[in-house]
Amino acid sequence: MGAPEPEDAARRQAVVEDAIAREIAARRAEDPLVGARVAAQELLQSAIQAATTDRGAHAESLFAILGALGGFACQMAVRRAPAAGATFAVAETADGRRFFFGDAINAPLLEDRLSLWSLGAGQAQALGATPPDMIEIVRHVSASVGTPGFGIPRIPEGHGPAMLPMDYVRTLWPSWAPHVAARCGSPREWPIAFGLAVQQGMAMAKDVLAPALALSIVMECAIPMAKLDPGEIGIAA
Repeated sequence: MGAPEPEDAARRQAVVEDAIAREIAARRAEDPLVGARVAAQELLQSAIQAATTDRGAHAESLFAILGALGGFACQMAVRRAPAAGATFAVAETADGRRFFFGDAINAPLLEDRLSLWSLGAGQAQALGATPPDMIEIVRHVSASVGTPGFGIPRIPEGHGPAMLPMDYVRTLWPSWAPHVAARCGSPREWPIAFGLAVQQGMAMAKDVLAPALALSIVMECAIPMAKLDPGEIGIAA
């Protein structure tokens, strides 16, 4: 038998998507984060695929992908579902670039109980590791705004990802975001989904990449991408 026709494949995929959506809706009352959990599993598999070369899955790239898109998701979630009174502080550099700051972004990125940082740091500790100094990373990223070093993660030699965080966001966000949105009950769950994917990835890769280093890569990529102007990479804000 030959490969299914594109229309048949699309129809079958639509049936699968509808079944997943109905299952998530049925379980949401007992588990409000069921959609984020399902999205996390899919994100991890997609990140593994994106990080895989002919030599196999590259762990550092895997965590750079999840960190870059997870950080960007923190800003985009606020844009899609802003909390009452939530605003951005905008810094504009001499060359016209814009960067976004503020508590609205910091909450899902760093401060909430289910923030990207909290979920990653909790998993690092559960795996017996000491989380990296998050405050130092924040200070470094803030100081790098408007400089050529912005968005370039500081990662030990030999552990660099295949691409820069900005390139991961530019190439992957447009196709990944609709799937995350379809699974999650609210945009506010998007960063949680990425945080849960980070947790799963850390547990899976703990014998290949030290959990503390994995989390450091995540945050070195996430914090600058949470501040990035979406328009700079052609993404509608």
